Amino acid sequence: MYKPQSKNLMVLYILNILKEYSDEEHRLSQEEIRDLLEKEYDMKVDRKSIKRNLENLRAEGYEINSTALVRGSGKKQNEINTDYYIESDFDDSELRFLIDGLIFSKYVPSTQCEDLVNKLKGLTSKYFNPRIEFIQSLKDDRKMNKEIFYTIGVLDEAIREKKKVNFNYCAYDIDKKLKPKKDKETGKNKEHIVNPYYIIAAQGRYYLLCKYDKYEDSANLRIDRIQNIAILDEPINQKAVKPDLPKHMLEHLYMMSGESGLVSFDFKKEILNDVIDWFGTDIILQEKKNGIVNAHVTVNYESMKFWAMQYGENVTVLSPKSLVDKIKKSIKAISKNYK
Repeated sequence: MYKPQSKNLMVLYILNILKEYSDEEHRLSQEEIRDLLEKEYDMKVDRKSIKRNLENLRAEGYEINSTALVRGSGKKQNEINTDYYIESDFDDSELRFLIDGLIFSKYVPSTQCEDLVNKLKGLTSKYFNPRIEFIQSLKDDRKMNKEIFYTIGVLDEAIREKKKVNFNYCAYDIDKKLKPKKDKETGKNKEHIVNPYYIIAAQGRYYLLCKYDKYEDSANLRIDRIQNIAILDEPINQKAVKPDLPKHMLEHLYMMSGESGLVSFDFKKEILNDVIDWFGTDIILQEKKNGIVNAHVTVNYESMKFWAMQYGENVTVLSPKSLVDKIKKSIKAISKNYK
């Protein structure tokens, strides 16, 4: 049914039509926009009204492109615009990149992942094909912490306001549910009070880089395992040294906490690409004989232990001795398990 009062919303309807039905490969003439206004919004308008509203949208900063055509000749020559489409904030490859990041993330529950993917699809025209038919195969049965987005928001506010936060830190129990860790003395849910510094995305998960007042080393805490978070009125500890983020990320291969230091190790040259992928180009390298390369790098000791064991036969840690001894002990324990 025709509704004259709806004409006040014509500019909004035209904008919606351009967003849904147009892109660089699918352009709309004024006649097509007019037909869609009638079909989608039951609104009958003339071509001049459409042109005027398109120009109003352009004046407001919307990137609406069109093709100019010259018709007639001499004094009767005039220019008309056609083939309208709106420039999207993201091109298709950028949207696919964002969608892939969501699909393969380890911290977003599958239902929330699908909701977010649909929202991203809404940022462009209906012709966008995200190629996500395989999303169903990536679902799992883990009981994910659905507070994660709220937690990130609270942490972001606390970091900006330089305030401490209080929360429960959880771990999976045998029933596969996340449960707060207990205080050994009281048996109650343990409260963690930390100085928050950075939110980090690494290995497909979000981490909070923070410090406890009683420890000098930084802690990397899984944000998807944080529950019941609250911002305290207490400001962060001004005496605590804020971590150097780029340096911290290079040293903490697996986002483990603990001491870092200079490590020397030998590796087979055939895994040189892997070594640089993990440690970056600041690593000090020296080629030895028989296809062996020596490396020196400052790294978190616990992370280095796991990394060296991951690459097994291709790596030999030389120093510090304490790290070498830990690796030897782990290797013996593994060997014992398989006897």
